[in-house]
Amino acid sequence: MRGPRRKISSASPLRHVVQPFSLILMQRFTMRRLLRPILRAAAITGFFAACASADRGASAGSAVVRDSAGVEIVTSHSAQWPDGGGWRVDTTPITRIGDNESDSMQHWQYVEYPVRLSDGTVLVALQGEIRWFSADGIYLKSSTRVGEGPGEFRAFGSIYRMPGDSLIATDDFGKKTAVFAPDGSLVRESLRDDARIRALGEWIPFCGGTVLPDGSRIACREDASIPGPHMPRRTDSHVDVAPGPYRPKYRLHVISPALDRSWPLSVSGDPEGYGVTYEGQVEVFPWLLYSPRAVTASGGNPVRFAHAINPEYRIEVWSTDGRLTRVIERVGGRRAITAQEIADVVDGERNRSRGAPRFGFVEAALDQIPTPDSMPAVLDMAMSDRGELMVMREGLLESHSSMLYDVFDADGRWLGELRIPFRVQVVSFGDDYVLAVRPNEDGLFLVEVLPLRRDP
Repeated sequence: MRGPRRKISSASPLRHVVQPFSLILMQRFTMRRLLRPILRAAAITGFFAACASADRGASAGSAVVRDSAGVEIVTSHSAQWPDGGGWRVDTTPITRIGDNESDSMQHWQYVEYPVRLSDGTVLVALQGEIRWFSADGIYLKSSTRVGEGPGEFRAFGSIYRMPGDSLIATDDFGKKTAVFAPDGSLVRESLRDDARIRALGEWIPFCGGTVLPDGSRIACREDASIPGPHMPRRTDSHVDVAPGPYRPKYRLHVISPALDRSWPLSVSGDPEGYGVTYEGQVEVFPWLLYSPRAVTASGGNPVRFAHAINPEYRIEVWSTDGRLTRVIERVGGRRAITAQEIADVVDGERNRSRGAPRFGFVEAALDQIPTPDSMPAVLDMAMSDRGELMVMREGLLESHSSMLYDVFDADGRWLGELRIPFRVQVVSFGDDYVLAVRPNEDGLFLVEVLPLRRDP
């Protein structure tokens, strides 16, 4: 006798795979920027050949470095910075854009991507347009228009600054890629050749829109060797789901800029959903803000791709030709979830869903999904041109009045903690600045460049 019919809920993230490279921020901004890199760009988990570890005996202070089959594993037990030392972020911005009511070019509902050039100019990409502002926050020009023509976009999927201040931008689905000169003029443009990508293998639909700064692409492929649930095909209306945690798995690949080669990367997974029993059926409730989800970042020179699968504190750093170059671990980095954080998540989900047609399903989910004993280790990441990492550990929820980041040097060693005394989303950082987006008291998003002091 067959049991209750099991299906993917219409609220499931599997129904919303097309949604970058994370500007998380408070809940409206968070959901928009976080779901897209996770669901569309997917995420890379820890996979590399299981071989005997050869401990090189290399130990630098509180970090132990060992080698496993050519992969450097850096495990930090305590911070490198001395007490009272470390980086500091000043609260008075060098540049602030978005709060000048008399300037119509600073009016927007959200920001897709901000970029800072080497001379302090700040570019704000939103809804197909790139607006240029001086280091003083004064509007200078717009270098793109909304449309389908050469150099035009409807929405941006990514925009990166390359060496020499040229730019590479993609549309929301990674179908169009354009390179712009340092003055914003169009250098060249290309459309994704789907036939060439299909010639490399069979790919999961809608996963392939993420373009890295060097033009490489991230794509997803089913892999029968991976244990656990797999991504359902688009034609599937129902999949076998049991009550309990539900996280489909697949393998990430990187595709060369020329679309002529691909290399396998890690096992990837959706944000962890949960099979909820409701009205005689088992349906997947998508995820909650403290559910494990994959987080990615890219940067460095040459370009590297960093990934954390969560909930463990483990970050993998990959080259764009498919080599796992480093694994970063921090011992004792996860922290217990507080009662206030639980209330933030549960009350927030309930308030967003109140009055919705399936509010009963949400109530059932909140009743059945167990509370984790700790927060996911990595909530967001940003990578500098040097290859350093800033890893968000606190600041996602309403009760967080500040942001807490772990800082890792380019060799993967944990330097220490950096606290920013208000809620922001760090987009990028350099030798002496942090580029961030944050909401003001009116709920509008400001783009700010904050001074960064790198004390030893």
